[in-house]
Formats: sequence, structure tokens, C-alpha cells
Amino acid sequence: MSSPPPTPDAPPKSAMADLWRVVALLVIAAAVHWWLIAHTSITARDSIGLARYAFALEDTQRDKVDVLRKEAHPPGYPLAIVTANTLVGGGTTRPDTDILLAAQIASSVAGVLVVLPVYWLGRRLFDRSVGFWAALLLQFLPVFARDTADGLTDGPFLLCALSAVACGVWAIGRPRMWLGLLACGLLSGLAYLVRPEGVLVHLATVLAVVLQTRRAGFGRVAVGVLVVAIGFLAVGGPYMAVIGGFSNKPATKPGAEPEVAAARGPLFAESIPKDAAGIQRGLWVAYVTGKEWLKAGFSGVAVAAIIGLVLCAGRVRREPRFWLPVLYAGGQLAAVATLGLKQGYVSERHLLPVVAVGVLFAAGGLPMWFKLWAKVPNVGRVFAWKWWPLVTCLALIVAGAVPILNTRLHEDRLGHKLAGAELAKAIDALPPEQKDKWVVMDHYQWCQFFSGWATKAIRPDPAEANQRVVFVVLELKNGVVEQPDFGSTRHEQAVKMYLEPPPGATVTPVYAWSSPREKEKVEILLAKITLPPK
Repeated sequence: MSSPPPTPDAPPKSAMADLWRVVALLVIAAAVHWWLIAHTSITARDSIGLARYAFALEDTQRDKVDVLRKEAHPPGYPLAIVTANTLVGGGTTRPDTDILLAAQIASSVAGVLVVLPVYWLGRRLFDRSVGFWAALLLQFLPVFARDTADGLTDGPFLLCALSAVACGVWAIGRPRMWLGLLACGLLSGLAYLVRPEGVLVHLATVLAVVLQTRRAGFGRVAVGVLVVAIGFLAVGGPYMAVIGGFSNKPATKPGAEPEVAAARGPLFAESIPKDAAGIQRGLWVAYVTGKEWLKAGFSGVAVAAIIGLVLCAGRVRREPRFWLPVLYAGGQLAAVATLGLKQGYVSERHLLPVVAVGVLFAAGGLPMWFKLWAKVPNVGRVFAWKWWPLVTCLALIVAGAVPILNTRLHEDRLGHKLAGAELAKAIDALPPEQKDKWVVMDHYQWCQFFSGWATKAIRPDPAEANQRVVFVVLELKNGVVEQPDFGSTRHEQAVKMYLEPPPGATVTPVYAWSSPREKEKVEILLAKITLPPK
């Protein structure tokens, strides 16, 4: 006897299968991000600048247009922080420093929701099993998980960018692609409002649509390009009009110099030797870009992505739905390398979009890869189950990633936060003749932020003639004060003032912090330099 037909209200089995997979992915992703937030020693340095941006947007006394024109970053993520801060605060009185928790929540919620576009892309390009494994692998990659729980822009940016790619993939090749392309344009505009490189999704979509000219005809392609542009400009255009250009970020300005923020190397980045030039500099950029990409892709997944892309090369050439993700990843990679040439370092964070596309090919290509091995005599039985490579890969990722995810975020820089409390005490203890005559030289910003004196904005220095006390925050490496080679004039002044104080000045250590793993080595130092009367 045949089974009765499903009732009109009953969803098809395929839809239920998708639903349960997505629910499982969301639960796992939420658990990973909750764990990371609960085990945070201190958030990333950049989160402080973004939190101050959010404070400026919350301030009813500030002209919002003036804020947008002065800030280097677009307002998308700071607005998300404002929203999260309002929801978390619930009308209660909390320390201003709690805004960093709101920043982590805003980024983490987006990081969890990245599951949706990645699952859909994997399902669309390959099948639902690939979508599931790709989304799961991405959530366990340490760089992705930690960066999207760290109060940074990565979570919202990836959510908007990958959602735009998903809409574009859905639209390309369909008889009526206008709605999907419009959604792609709108979402790429949102990605741009989080980070300027969101425009790369828009450009990749335009190129993917143009490549269909032979199949779709010039008129249809021209309308498609116009629809994408309308969507992008509808969201991003007003911000461009306000700031009078494409971006306020220093990296987009001619001749801009970077400020690297770490004595032990750039945070989330790999430096390029300053004396490298010409072909040598290009080779260095290629080397550090590859190194950071392997780091962001946890090595094994990055290699599997290359193998998967090679195995799928034929499909990529023939099937338009593959063009947009590949073009976007290639554009992002080229942009990162270009900035590396200009800025002198390459950041693993900016390679996360490439990694997110890569996990699709890592998951989609592994079964094909091991299917080739199954043809080897006397070995084929081992590869009888086509999905065992993904399960094995996941087991290896979890085994390698869980110990990393179990460590506290930035535990090696907790001393900066603790130094903030000591700085507040030292300022309160200043004698009357030194009140309001002190300066803090803290290139890292954590100490100032947690002292309460520079939480919402950096405190301006008093006039040089009125300065009586200078507090410097420094990092040490192997017991030696860091060298002032980070491109920050103020930081160079702080190091020089500590090592070579002005005649008649006295240097008094205020607080010294050692890493719990190496208790005998001071790593973070707060010192007070009392200047002689002028």
C-alpha cells in the first residue's frame, strides 16, 4: 500500500532536513561564541576605537554628520554596538566599559548567523551535506571563531558579504534575476557600511553578470548591472555623500603610514620588512599573504580548499553559479595583497572572506578527492563511505581547534586592563599642583580605556608648558623595552622618554604585569615620569 500524500500544510522532507541541519548549526555556533565571550581576558585593541565610535553616535549632544566625517570607519558596526548596548543595558546603570561586552555580542550574533549564507551556498553549489559540513568547519576555525567573538567588525562584515554572495548566486542564471541582484546590491551596500572592502562583493557581482553576456544578451546584462548598482548605492551612497568620498580610512589615502600595535608583532597580522622593495617586496607580500591565509584557514582546511577548487575547476568554468564566490574571493585576495604592498603588513582577519569561500570547496572537493583514492587497488574498501573524509576532517579540526578555542582571548595582554585600575589610582593620588597637568602615552589604548579617564574619548593633552607628569604604557620582550618602530610618533616619544628621561625628571614604576606562564618576565609596564619644573 502506498503512503498517504502529505497534507497541504506539511513541509516537504527536504525542507525539514534543511531546517534541522540549520538549527543544529546555529546551536553549535552559539555555544562556541558563548564560550569565547565567557572566557575573554580582554577584547582586541581595535574594539576600543569602535566602542568610542558607538559612544559618539549615542551622544545626543554630538552632530552625527560631524561624527561620520571625522571617524575613519563606516558606521555600520558601531550602530550595531549601540543597538546591542541598549538591549544589554536594559535601562540599568552599568560601567561604560561594559560597552565592550555589547561589541562582542553584536559581532558574535552576526558570526553565528554566518551559518545561514554558508549553508545555503554549500547546498546551492554542491548539496545540503556539503553546506552542513562547510558551515560547521568554518565555525570551528580558531581565527574565524575568535575574531567574530572579539568585538571586531568581522562577524557583521562576513554576514553581509556572504549573504550578498548567496543572493547573487541565487540570481545569476535565473530567468528573472532582478530581485536577487537587487538584494545582492543592498547587502553588498550593508557590507560596505561595515568595512569599505564590501564594495568588492558589488564589483564581483557586476563582473559575474557581465560574463554572462553571451548567454543572456547585452540588454539583459546591462539591466542586471544597473539593478546591482542601484541596490548598492541605495545603501552605501548616503554615507559616501556625507563624507564626500569613498572612505575615510587612512589605508585608502595616498602616502598613509600604518600604526602597528604590538611589541611582539602586529595583532592579527604579519609584517613585511621595511627595507624590502621592488620584486623583493612583492615576494614578501606573497609569502606573508600565503602564511596568513594558512593561519586563517587552520592549514588543513586551506590546503583542502585548494584541492577542492582544482577538482571543481571544470564546474567552475561551466556553471555560472560558481563564478561569483570565486571572483569575490579572488578580489579580496588581490585587495589584501595590494594593501600589504602599501601598508607593510597582511592581516589574517582580512583573509577570512577567502577562507569562508574556501571551506565550500574544501567540503565539496574532499569526497571527489577521496573517490580517486577509492580506485586504488586494495585500498578502495577504506573509502566506501563517501562522507567519511569530512567526518575525519572535522574530527581533526576539533582535536586541533578545541585547545585553541579553550584559551582565553588575549590572555597575554590582560596586564593592560589591570594597569588601567592602577592608572586611575595613580591619577587620583596626584598632588594638587599636578592635577589636570598629566599626560598618558598609551599606544595600545587598553590602559586608558579601563582607567575611566579615556573610556568614551581620548583625553586631550594639556598644553606642553603645563605638563608635569607623563604616564607611559610599554610592553617588554625578553625583559627589554620594545623598540619604537611601529610607525607611531607618540609611541616613539613614550619609549624615548622612558629610556632617556629629560634632565631632572624622575621615573617611578607604577605597575608591572607578568604573564602567568612566565611569571619572572615583566611584559607590560606602567611608569610615571615626573617632569622638572619649567
